[in-house]
This record gives sequence, C-alpha cells and structure tokens, in this order.
Amino acid sequence: MNISTKNLNKLSDIKTIKNLSKSIAALDAILCPEWELRYYSYDSKWSASEELGSMRDGSGSEYKILFSQHGAAINGFDRESKMSPWINKKPKYWPGLFENMPPEFQEFIDTEPIPSIGTTFFIWRLNKDKAWKTGDITFPKGGDDGSEELLYILDGNPLTYQKWAEEYYEMEVSLDLVKKIYAMNKIDGSFLKKLKVEIDDLDQLRSDLIEINYPINF
Repeated sequence: MNISTKNLNKLSDIKTIKNLSKSIAALDAILCPEWELRYYSYDSKWSASEELGSMRDGSGSEYKILFSQHGAAINGFDRESKMSPWINKKPKYWPGLFENMPPEFQEFIDTEPIPSIGTTFFIWRLNKDKAWKTGDITFPKGGDDGSEELLYILDGNPLTYQKWAEEYYEMEVSLDLVKKIYAMNKIDGSFLKKLKVEIDDLDQLRSDLIEINYPINF
C-alpha cells in the first residue's frame, strides 16, 4: 500500500523527507532547465527560518511541504477530490481537516499560497512526535483526498522517480544518476561528465541548486 493519509507509516521521518525533497528538486533542475515546466521544486530560503518543498502537476493539483524549527507539515490539494473546498459555491474546508493541528502550523495554512491553492489533505509532525498525524476525517463516499496519488514519490525509492521522470519528461533517465542524487552526493563537473549529463547552462543549474541548498562544487 502506497503512502497516503490512510497509510502514514510509509512516510519517513522529517530529515529523510527533507533530503528527499531536495533530491527530487535537484533532479528536476538537472533534467528540465525551464522552471515553469518542472514538477518538483525546493526553496531553502522560504523565510528566515523555514524551507519549502513543492509539487505542481500543471493541472491544478499540488502539494507544499513546510520544514520549520518546529517540525514539518504537508498541505496537499487534489483538484479532482470530492473534498476540494472549491466544489461549494462558498468555499469551505472539509470537516476535521485541521482538527488537533498544532498551533505552530496555523500561519502556514493561513498565509499564501495555501488559501489560494486549497487543501484536500493536511499532514503534520512536530520534532517531538514519533509519527505523522492528520485530523479526524470521515471521507466522502466513493472518494478520497488525493494523498496517495500525490505523495507516492516520497517513498524514497530511486526507481519511483526514474519511472515517473522518463514518462513525464519523455527521455531516458539514468537510474545511477537518481541513486547518487538520492544519496545527496555532491555535484561537480566530473560528476556530470561521468554520468553523461548534458547541461546547456551551468550557471543556471548552479543557481537552481544553490536555491535548493543541494551540495555542489562547480
């Protein structure tokens, strides 16, 4: 069973998810120079004390992962979910979505871009917690929150990213490259040359990886 709000035990600890979020953003930066066309991104300077991992599918569904001094929180929105706040004439969140949410994450859901995006699932974990948590939710009949469809990439398996990237970017993607990036290997000129990765604009890639705070030396 894949990662979802119904199966949170498959979701790794905060540090692992943070490094994984950086890795998939770094891979997207390597494979796709055009930021607008990328699926995954990461902003290591979201604020003075917060970092943000993101996914957007180009069709309106996306997630944002906040990493703060308090822990981490995942806001997800599946545009096709029956739990979307936008299916009502007067938008409203699904009952229980933020129930028992720690106050440390209140600002995250109250400030942009979350209110404009919407929420169909919300997951959090304080540093002191031993597991990820959600509110007490009764799912709609014949529907879910979209978390399984959006969060599967966070399983930590390099094959998962490789298969997705080859389909999305319509190119062959080196599994060795994915494994090395997943292991947070430092990227330098010899690294790119050895793996036969062609980069048209090294300066842009350097800038992107610095924003992600992925280790580089070129």
